[in-house]
Amino acid sequence: MICYAVLIYFWSNEFGGEMVNIDELLVKKESRPQGIGRNFVEFFANEFKDKAIAFCLETTQENYLAYKFDQKLGFKDYKNTVLFKQL
Repeated sequence: MICYAVLIYFWSNEFGGEMVNIDELLVKKESRPQGIGRNFVEFFANEFKDKAIAFCLETTQENYLAYKFDQKLGFKDYKNTVLFKQL
């Protein structure tokens, strides 16, 4: 395995349409400089272009490499804050 992703397809009232959440995207460390992650996201963007209005994902600014990678792919910070309640 070189990479994998977990995608969640759902309706968003806030955005007014179908969304794809990239819940996980992992590329093996030794394969990262080869453009595999970028190609993977671009492939799925093409697959969902007629079915969804946007992709979303979560990351932290502390995970600097992932945060910069996501930004290079066109992902931007959004005004919402993620809240959770631990059970």
